[in-house]
Amino acid sequence: MSGLMVFGQVDDAKKIDAINQASNDNEVNDKIVTQRDVLDQKIIDMLNLSGGQANFDAAINQMVDLQKAQFESDSESEDFWNEFKAELKGESYDYLYELLIPIYKAHLSEEEIDAAIAYYKTPLGKSLIAKTPLIMKESMQAGAAWGQQVAELIVKKMEDRKE
Repeated sequence: MSGLMVFGQVDDAKKIDAINQASNDNEVNDKIVTQRDVLDQKIIDMLNLSGGQANFDAAINQMVDLQKAQFESDSESEDFWNEFKAELKGESYDYLYELLIPIYKAHLSEEEIDAAIAYYKTPLGKSLIAKTPLIMKESMQAGAAWGQQVAELIVKKMEDRKE
């Protein structure tokens, strides 16, 4: 009987160890989740410090303006386009952050994110941030012109093949 009791006590000890391990695993998981939340917030802070919202605003403005130009013949009012921009800006940021966070996590360490945040707080970082929306706007315009040129070359090449 005592042999069974020892066996039962060993089983109980294993159960207690398993419960303690599960508890420790939950603590580790809680710490990982907390770290994940902290890292996510650091990425959002980095994006915001780097002028992310201004850049996103510029991108939305540029995209809507390009669409507006395509619908020139439609008689949509300026209010329509402004309301549409506001709607995009209101709904898009959280969704965009959810798309961007995993990308930044895949390519940057927490140390690199911390260093970027520190840089964006310097005078040089702030200067770059201030100039980025205009650079981005002009780059998007250049990219659109280049894309149009490439599209025209493709059409010409395809037409030449038919002849």
